[in-house]
Amino acid sequence: IQVKANVPGGVYTDLQNNNIIGEPLYRFNDINYRWVGLDSWSYSRNFTGVPAKFLDHIQINLLCEGLDTVSQIFINGFVVGNSDNMFINYKFDVKNYLKENLNNIEIRFESPADYAKNQYEIHLIKKYAVPPMCPLPVQNGECHMNFIRKIQSSFSWDWGPAFPSVGIWKNISIEGLDDLKLTDVIVRTKKTNGGWLIDLQMFLTSAWYQDSHNGVLLVYLDSNKVYEKTLKVSVEKFETVQNVSFIVSDVRSTITIRYFIGKLKKWILHRTLDINIEEWWPNGYGNQRLYNLNISYISQTTMKTTSKSLRIGFRTIELIQVPITNATGLTFFFQINGKAIFLKGSNWIPADSFPEKITTTYIRRLLKSAKETHMNALRVWGGGMYESGDFYQIADELGIMLWHDLMYACAMYPNSDNFLSSVSVEVTQQIKRLQHHPSILLWSGNNENEAALMQNWYQTASNFDNFKRDYLQLYISTIKPIVLSLDNTRPFITSSPSNGLESEKEGGLAANPQDEHYGDVHFYIYIGDTWNWKAFPIPRFTSEFGFQSWSSFETLQSVSEPEDWDYDSKFSSSRQHHLLGNNEMYLGILNHMRIPDVCTVKGCNSTVRYKNILYLTQIFQAVSLKTETEHYLRHQNILNSDGKGNTMGALYWQLNDIWQCPSWASLEYGGKWKMAHYFAEKFFAPQLISPFESDGKLDIFLVTNPVIPSMTLRMVLMIYQWKSLEPLYVSNTTFVNKEIASQKLLEISIDELLNNAQCTNRSYCFFYFQLLNDTTQLSSNWLLLSNFSSAQGLKAPNLKVTVTDEKPNDEGGSDFKLEVTTDAVAPFVWLEAFGIQGRFSDNGFLLVNATKTIIFHSWQNATKSDISSSLSINSLLNIY
Repeated sequence: IQVKANVPGGVYTDLQNNNIIGEPLYRFNDINYRWVGLDSWSYSRNFTGVPAKFLDHIQINLLCEGLDTVSQIFINGFVVGNSDNMFINYKFDVKNYLKENLNNIEIRFESPADYAKNQYEIHLIKKYAVPPMCPLPVQNGECHMNFIRKIQSSFSWDWGPAFPSVGIWKNISIEGLDDLKLTDVIVRTKKTNGGWLIDLQMFLTSAWYQDSHNGVLLVYLDSNKVYEKTLKVSVEKFETVQNVSFIVSDVRSTITIRYFIGKLKKWILHRTLDINIEEWWPNGYGNQRLYNLNISYISQTTMKTTSKSLRIGFRTIELIQVPITNATGLTFFFQINGKAIFLKGSNWIPADSFPEKITTTYIRRLLKSAKETHMNALRVWGGGMYESGDFYQIADELGIMLWHDLMYACAMYPNSDNFLSSVSVEVTQQIKRLQHHPSILLWSGNNENEAALMQNWYQTASNFDNFKRDYLQLYISTIKPIVLSLDNTRPFITSSPSNGLESEKEGGLAANPQDEHYGDVHFYIYIGDTWNWKAFPIPRFTSEFGFQSWSSFETLQSVSEPEDWDYDSKFSSSRQHHLLGNNEMYLGILNHMRIPDVCTVKGCNSTVRYKNILYLTQIFQAVSLKTETEHYLRHQNILNSDGKGNTMGALYWQLNDIWQCPSWASLEYGGKWKMAHYFAEKFFAPQLISPFESDGKLDIFLVTNPVIPSMTLRMVLMIYQWKSLEPLYVSNTTFVNKEIASQKLLEISIDELLNNAQCTNRSYCFFYFQLLNDTTQLSSNWLLLSNFSSAQGLKAPNLKVTVTDEKPNDEGGSDFKLEVTTDAVAPFVWLEAFGIQGRFSDNGFLLVNATKTIIFHSWQNATKSDISSSLSINSLLNIY
């Protein structure tokens, strides 16, 4: 096969663009196209325009910013280098291989699946097997992903397909070098009395044939010149020029500059800076002020300038782990700029199986969807990739803090010298590249590997000492020192989940890494009543938890055929990569709802049943996630008799999808909001009214993140019958809130309330709540008193939706005003604008009023007529 290729790009998209294969995500093509990842591929081209003058450079480098993954690089038939790590930026000296004018480059990629298998077998012969060997058969994946340094999930995961990508996935270029080149800048900020201390550490690459350089170093912060100095850099000795110190080796130079910025305009080098620094805050807590930092080195020999431009923010991060009075364990929470912050958010996986398809627009849409649901944090999961610069820049702008795993997940890893050497380069380069971003909150060494080892996930107990040694060598001896030496501005933990300082105290591996008294936990439950808060733990911090649902029919339709539109179809089974996942969702539905009968005397309609079940899975997921998240939010100020509580983080699994599938995501592939994401907008709201039932009593909590000043608020409790839009009972409670994050407002007998409302049976009624400041509604919520299978008085509402107005928005589309009407109580009202990308201001809601106004925010050009013809409306009671 020989086709034209795009660079940056990848072999799957190149083959698709040339009609060798079809859409990789269509139906069963993850299986049908398995041969692509099992083959080897070469990229080659001729290039001209290399003049003789260019060949006179002292050093000529081939810069490969991203090679995926195992390759041999040729220039004019000569081997100039090799690659074996997708996350490394490679540089090869090609001066002696280039010719004037016409040249040829070829990069030969080895099958990633074959390479991983070969490396495993070599390690097996020399040492021992390193698990996991292969993914579960249900994933249709490839084996030994832990033996190749690429996106681990590209070999498959329980939410994604196996597309072990191959290609030149980032830029590639040739440069000539005669003197010093500024390559990296590390920025360290520290708050001091009256201002901020900045450390700049600059890395300069030297043309190694030349032993000295003279140049001018210029540093600007938001156009304010903060440093200018003529430097003489020698490769043979250490020199100090005033307050600039640097060490130069034969290849690389390091310069460190320190200066002070503050309201006093004082600088340790006695230069003034007329600027007052504004702190960077997470979403919901303040502004995301960013500053442009520009560093340039001007060679006095060649007059060439090399520069680095960074956008930085000023903020402090502390991970507080201190003993709790009269209780077992340590706290685990983050302080930003001295303020304790509950982390509200989710987990991020790669946005696509094919990195070349991920656009800045799509990244912004996904991250903005997180911001719009009041999230202030995402966890960049360790089985994916170090993301593009755009990803971190947008997170900086939106105030999304990033708990950042390094790219090691759900596996033991080999300890060969070559592997550890590659890891060292990878971590060094990535920390240098990303360290300056204020959004990055924490570095974590891996995802779940401490728990996997200590809880014997992969039957490692029989060879525990060797795997313990490998673990400590990789994360404690290799990775941790590199991270701390390059970046001491934020915390480092070895794994997630872990016990934090307690894991360190136990030598880097805790006996129980999921101890609720320490650190963070990952928690999943697939059997039982997940609409009951008692099903969930009470940890210090939960960095993973969640429930599956299916993507919408609109999303699935694009990659399937009518014969697939059945919950029991081969397609439904093939897309489900979590063992028994479809059955678990089905049982979860039956705990509270029923599967509607779609059979008539004329036969059964499997497509209608399919659409209904997709909708029901989204209800199941949304309410489960709501129940568990509110449980964690309420426990910010609660410590039970077992010393559990003081919970300060809820990052559910997961934010986004990598293909059209059933998964734990709240955003479908393409960015469409699931019902769970609309629920997140409510349970992560700055003010949340949170009711729950405990031993026959109704407990009502007020949760505020951030904490609000004391003020007079009003809570309205209404008791409705399912059969009527008129409440049976209304009570108003006026109160002054405490200045704490979570507080109980009311505890009252449910039977007493029902008696007051003259509701004779729980199955006839439900509770509805509003929190108001004067007449402004801050929050609303509801509490069910029975499951829908036994609820009485339910009737199908006559739901209608009408477009009444439109106006342009800031995303290239329009905001359409919709009026929803009903003649009966309607649970889980679901609006869709089929074929038009966008989101609703509210969706999946419990409708208790005759009318409700909704805004549809389109992400694309659409007319009022387009919206009207595409709109549909449904509710739980309309499918029975």
